[in-house]
Amino acid sequence: MAKVIKVKSGSKFEDIASYSRLVAVGNHIYISNTAGRHPETKEMSEDVTEQSLQAIDNIERALIAIGSCLADIVAISKEP
Repeated sequence: MAKVIKVKSGSKFEDIASYSRLVAVGNHIYISNTAGRHPETKEMSEDVTEQSLQAIDNIERALIAIGSCLADIVAISKEP
């Protein structure tokens, strides 16, 4: 059976809906519903470019938490 690793973000929805920022199953990593909200301040810029950059930073933080990085991404899909 593949090892499962979950990275939490501190969101209240993790307890309500069993959400995780990242779930790694074996050598596959799944990330979903990442917004451009700063994880410490909980603020979200009104600027769409800043929101996008923050969302990418949030994804990168989650990847780093499991020893991965943005350069390891090989596919992105908007489909489940």
